[in-house]
Amino acid sequence: MSQYIDIDIYGLSQQDTIIYHQDADAIKHALLLWLTYSRKDLLMNPSGAGFIDIQIFKNLSHENIETFKLYLLNTIEKYFNPSINIIQLEVEPDYVEYRLLVDIVYRVPEYNIEDTLTFTINTNYTTPQFNYIYIDYTDDNLYNFVITTKENYSEHKLIFDYTLNKWRWGKYVFNNFSFTDSRFTDILIIINNT
Repeated sequence: MSQYIDIDIYGLSQQDTIIYHQDADAIKHALLLWLTYSRKDLLMNPSGAGFIDIQIFKNLSHENIETFKLYLLNTIEKYFNPSINIIQLEVEPDYVEYRLLVDIVYRVPEYNIEDTLTFTINTNYTTPQFNYIYIDYTDDNLYNFVITTKENYSEHKLIFDYTLNKWRWGKYVFNNFSFTDSRFTDILIIINNT
């Protein structure tokens, strides 16, 4: 029977001593490390990790999840066979937190142990949050606001934001601005330099 030894993912315990995992625990620890480390985490061996990086920035559609599940199953079998045998692999989307919940039930044949490994993958597929300043001015008041602000805020253009359904100039949202505003053309020319 082989003996497996692995140092804990965090290196030290609370008592400042190194934690070692042995045998089936070492295999579980190595699998967890291999699955959750990103390519950027291993500077000396970037190809030794990051196998779940392909799921980052992907949406949580059924097709993407099934493709990822198949990829995960194949890569685990490629890198950990014959140390472990996958019994069950579940990948469930969490649409609220934009992450995947992964549940792997596996068997270590050499020790005749069945175990479960559960972890999450943050897909980083998030909706950006912005802090806007809402401006209620219209006509000449809005025109004067633009004139006084333009000098320090020249890198932004005036656009119509379809999400807000309002005209937006960087962080400034013009609540009452429309084509019917008496200074619409003047404001558009000043902000967009057209």
